Amino acid sequence: MWLGQVIDKYYDGELQEILKRATWLGNDQAHASRLFEDFHIGHLKELIGLIAVELDRRARKEHYIKNIQNRKV
Repeated sequence: MWLGQVIDKYYDGELQEILKRATWLGNDQAHASRLFEDFHIGHLKELIGLIAVELDRRARKEHYIKNIQNRKV
């Protein structure tokens, strides 16, 4: 499965949009002729940071929802 297909299948909303843009900028860094001349490696790093924060936030929320259950009977 291609990266774009994985992003479309497993992610949605703003995270999906940020993931797509990070792949576009990352791909741009690998080619001599760039499609996104206004953006550079610093922007790609910033997108990766946003992605990491969002994935961490989701994982922590899931952890607490799963592991802290209502103990009132």
